[in-house]
Amino acid sequence: MKVFIINLKASPKRRQCIEYQCQHYSLDYEFIEAINGHLLSGEDIVQHTRKINYATRPGEIGCALSHIHIYRLICERGLKQALILEDDAKLTQEAISLLPQLALCDILSKPLLTLLTPSCQYLKKPIQALDKTHCLHRVVDAAMTHGYIINRTAARNMAAGLYPVWMVADKFSIFQDYSFCQVRAVVPPVILHSIHAAQSHISITPKPEAARNAIWQSLKARAPWKVKCKHLLWGLLVQPFFSIVKQR
Repeated sequence: MKVFIINLKASPKRRQCIEYQCQHYSLDYEFIEAINGHLLSGEDIVQHTRKINYATRPGEIGCALSHIHIYRLICERGLKQALILEDDAKLTQEAISLLPQLALCDILSKPLLTLLTPSCQYLKKPIQALDKTHCLHRVVDAAMTHGYIINRTAARNMAAGLYPVWMVADKFSIFQDYSFCQVRAVVPPVILHSIHAAQSHISITPKPEAARNAIWQSLKARAPWKVKCKHLLWGLLVQPFFSIVKQR
C-alpha cells in the first residue's frame, strides 16, 4: 500500500523520525511537503477557502489543503487506496501487520476511510474482526489525521467536497453527514502519536471560540436538506438503539 507522509519543510527532525519508522517497516512511502498556512497571503486564503469557513486558523487551512492535495494525487495516479500519515505519527507492528488485511477488506465502490488512530466515539458492535485483538468499528465521532487509510472513491468525494476549504481536516462526523465517506476505525488503535506531537504546528494561535461557534451554527443552517435529514435520521433511528463507546 502506498504511504503518503505530510511534512513541513521546516521540520526536519519530524521527517527523520517518521522516515526511520517507514524504512524500518519497509514501507513504500513518499513525502508530501505540507502547506504552511502561516505563509499564505490574504489573496491565497481568499482563493482557497470559502467565505464561511470553520478552519479559522492558518494552520488548519494549511492542514486541510495538504490532505486535499493527497486526495487529488490518489485519484490522478489511480491508486486503489493509500495510507496517509502526518510526521508526528508513531507506527506499531500491529499497524504493519494489519495493512494487507485492511487493503483486502476495502470495497472500492464504497467511499471508505479507515482510522488507525484513536476515536472519540464508535459503535460497540464491530463491523468485522481483523484478528484476535483488533476489530473494525463504525465511527460516530473522531478527530486527528495522523494515520488513516482512504480509498480512491472517498478521496474523490473529499477532494471535490472539501475544496475550497470550509472545514477542518479531521471533522469526520461531518464527512459522514455529507456522505463524502463512511468512517471506520481499527479498535484498539494501532497508530499513536510520537513525542513530536507535543508541539503542534496548528495550535500556535488561540481558537476564537465565539467566532467559531457562530460559523458552526451558520454551516448547520446552510447544510443541504439531505444532510440535515441524514443527521436527523441518525439521531432518531440509529443512535438510540446502538451502544456507543465513548473515549477521551
